[in-house]
Amino acid sequence: MIESARRSADELEGLVDDLRANPSRLVWPPDEKDQRNMDLYATARTYAKAAEDLESAAAALHQAAENGEQDPVKLESLRQQLLQQFDYFDKLQAEVWERFEK
Repeated sequence: MIESARRSADELEGLVDDLRANPSRLVWPPDEKDQRNMDLYATARTYAKAAEDLESAAAALHQAAENGEQDPVKLESLRQQLLQQFDYFDKLQAEVWERFEK
């Protein structure tokens, strides 16, 4: 559910950016080719954000390990967060390639 909310927020942010750059889209709907490109760009933006989140999760775990974190619950929580981010990133990577191949 959190993943879906994050993805929706990222897509909405990208839509707002697209509308700022091309306000005419409010008046003239995009044709099929433009729509495919917009979908690909939205997926690529979400993928880039997921890469940032994955890097942040890895850095947090690395920092905790370097600082000698002794709390096994905290370390496991950071590890689980990293694994979740990696799964999300992997899923989006497959989606980017799928959309790119269309």
